[in-house]
Amino acid sequence: MTIGQTSLPPQLRAAVRRHDLGRLEQRVRHRSSTLSTVGVIMLVLAAAEFAQADITAPISIAALVVVPVVAAYWLFSTRSKLRGGLFVFQNGIADVYGKYVQTVFTYKEISHVGELTTIYLLNLIPIGREHECTVTATRAGQSIQLTLTSAYQDMKSVAALIRLRSNESKVD
Repeated sequence: MTIGQTSLPPQLRAAVRRHDLGRLEQRVRHRSSTLSTVGVIMLVLAAAEFAQADITAPISIAALVVVPVVAAYWLFSTRSKLRGGLFVFQNGIADVYGKYVQTVFTYKEISHVGELTTIYLLNLIPIGREHECTVTATRAGQSIQLTLTSAYQDMKSVAALIRLRSNESKVD
């Protein structure tokens, strides 16, 4: 089960077989956050500045200890997030974070797909936009909800595809 050169993680392959999701049609990757990238770069630059000023000052020592730990954690978590994504299959979807499968739905289980677009304004000037898609599924009498945000690439078209596929499965 590959798409291009990307093979599926073993946990996802097992979930695909267990839920009979069919073949992989699309993988929607997470986006890296520009704001967090800039923040980590600023922390590293600040630590370098403190180190040049006075290496024996307590703030310099703290900066040289804390900043590498924060930067390493950020690199690890970003890499894990970017390895996962939303996998769209022939018969369902799977949300994966790193190598862990978070949620798996078949299209027949999906009961509602809602969308919300939020526009952020500063003095009536649009400065940002976020698109959110909420997928609600019913499994064994329980309602399970998956929220997909603009952190995924091309979220609007994927939401439309999920809505279309879930409605088609109910007609069958």
